Amino acid sequence: MNMPSPHPSSRSTGTKTDGIYSGGEFLKKAEGEDCPSLQGVRPPASAAGPGLERTAILHLVDCLNIGGGEMQMVDLVRKMDLKKFRPIVGCLKKEGPLLPVLERSEIQVEAFPVRGKLFYPQSLKQILRLARFMRREKVKILHTQDLYSHLVGVPAAMMAGVPVITNRLDMGHTLNRAHRWALKLLSIGIAKAMANSQGVQRMLVASEKMDPHKIELIYNGVDMDRFQFAASASGAPREPLPEFQPDDRLIGVLANLWPIKGHDVLLEAAVRV
Repeated sequence: MNMPSPHPSSRSTGTKTDGIYSGGEFLKKAEGEDCPSLQGVRPPASAAGPGLERTAILHLVDCLNIGGGEMQMVDLVRKMDLKKFRPIVGCLKKEGPLLPVLERSEIQVEAFPVRGKLFYPQSLKQILRLARFMRREKVKILHTQDLYSHLVGVPAAMMAGVPVITNRLDMGHTLNRAHRWALKLLSIGIAKAMANSQGVQRMLVASEKMDPHKIELIYNGVDMDRFQFAASASGAPREPLPEFQPDDRLIGVLANLWPIKGHDVLLEAAVRV
């Protein structure tokens, strides 16, 4: 099974502006917010309190380029209560504009470079190394973020005896038959799957035969307080938005220009309504 990125256009590298990367308003400092654990995989309460060891949670991701899942992960680890938890980020490719953001936040980042096919000796070596790392660092939860971190992380976590939470954020349009077979097989090794829509939830049950009781439905959200209208490139203020009536329905789309995002569906629907 090859290990390339799912699609070359599905992630952008981002650009830096005044120390903040494009697509990253979410990267503003967020302090004092707890990160709730999912039912059934709560870390031990002993993590809280002075002088006691913090609960180590490993977030495993393919790379640290700008993307929806990657940005959510960075937002999550930066909001965790560092008095109780010790977040660690593991990468199959330690690269991308989100890497220095994590490093500035003093988040530990480790590389587990899996290349080529999953069953190459080097890949198997990294899976074993990941299992040893989780045991050595006393990781209590492994949180996988995408396809390849899941394929690598679940076997390692099973060897280390660490419960796994996996993010499932899309309908698997890029998955081939081998991917689906592997995900179905590995579903026995996860404690919880976080689906961001009812469609993903139904897909996990129908296509991967996942136990419905393992699936938590958690919708994506946007913190609107972190966004504001920017001035134009010339510095002149932008034209104000048109006025809308209370019963008007605003419909828009914000996504990569990638066919599976369905921009054409929105345009076709707009003509019909």
